[in-house]
Amino acid sequence: MLHHLRIATVALLTATALFAPTRRAASDTPYFSTTVDELTVVANGSAKRCSRIAAQFVQFDTLMRDLAAWDPETRLPALKVFLISPREADSVFLSDADRKRQDKTRMYIYSKYMPGTEFDIAAMLDEESYEEWMQSLFFLRAERLLIAGAARRYPAWYQIGVANLLNGLVIKDDGTIIFNRYTAFLPQVDGSGGPRLKLDLRKLLALTRTNDLKSQSDWQEFYKRARDWATYGILTTPERKEHFRDLALLMRQGTPADEAVKAAFGVSLEELSATFSQNDWRKEVQFRRPPPSTLVVVPESVRLSDGDAKLQLQIVAQRVAAAPPN
Repeated sequence: MLHHLRIATVALLTATALFAPTRRAASDTPYFSTTVDELTVVANGSAKRCSRIAAQFVQFDTLMRDLAAWDPETRLPALKVFLISPREADSVFLSDADRKRQDKTRMYIYSKYMPGTEFDIAAMLDEESYEEWMQSLFFLRAERLLIAGAARRYPAWYQIGVANLLNGLVIKDDGTIIFNRYTAFLPQVDGSGGPRLKLDLRKLLALTRTNDLKSQSDWQEFYKRARDWATYGILTTPERKEHFRDLALLMRQGTPADEAVKAAFGVSLEELSATFSQNDWRKEVQFRRPPPSTLVVVPESVRLSDGDAKLQLQIVAQRVAAAPPN
């Protein structure tokens, strides 16, 4: 099955994930909820599933802090996560524009990430394997945090590269983290014509903003190269991880790429480009992280009354209605 990620703008005002159709009949199920600090999960099905989703999003935010080198005091946007029964899809999850797009493209929306001023909403349908939709939400939250959050002034290659390390991320029940070896979700943008942009390391580092990316092929090349560069910088050795972060910080401060590379890595940009392009470093990539010494503990999920469940789902419906067309 082909997967496509549709992003309205680089600012990530709102985003949805589109997938090929795998519809099934809806069933009436109860809703449960749990809250951990500034994370609230509302999920249909069972208390166990609700708590499991909460634990994975808590661990995801912890991983984000580590990859982006944010200190514990860096405040991340509060988040409400919803796992919604297909029965409520038409009434709370889909807008009129969504329904028209689905009818036209036959690509169905199973997840949405909708930022807000007080809290963000990550919503997904309980269709087939909802864990696949949750992977798309991890990625969309990563882009939100990096592009519009604490790293918003960093170069685009850093924002998109680090976010794409979490593209297709799997968090297992025992806390093991598995990074995807490939780009699971790709951007969809208007305009697909023109020759494909070719980015070596020098050209990649020069793309501190994404205004020059005009076509679908440009975005896909940028996604791939930024992900490769972040993989080299973060998932290989502790030394490269430190150098990669230093480089991003120096370029955030306006240091030219040649000077920043020399200061961060201790070699010239030409030498670093040669090392990066040879691909020997790929043998050092660690795609698997062992479980933490202490597993995430979340409060027991409680069953919501029908009235409370409807009130919670209306939060999604209101955000969907307020979101710009995408």
